[in-house]
Amino acid sequence: MTSDTTGPGEAAERSGRQGWVESTRAVRWGLALALVLAALAVFAYWLAAGTHLSCQIVTVTAGGKATTTST
Repeated sequence: MTSDTTGPGEAAERSGRQGWVESTRAVRWGLALALVLAALAVFAYWLAAGTHLSCQIVTVTAGGKATTTST
């Protein structure tokens, strides 16, 4: 059988967890903001650079004739 009431030890433990969550809120928001800004910076660089950040160059030689394709 379970009880819906909590004892003083359980209430203190829950309060301690909530305190930890509240005390790290600013750090977690700061890290999330840094990740978003970094992703936006990479995307903006990719748009402004006018070139692709990654490319693939394939050269196929058939019958003495070479064909190069970049994607």
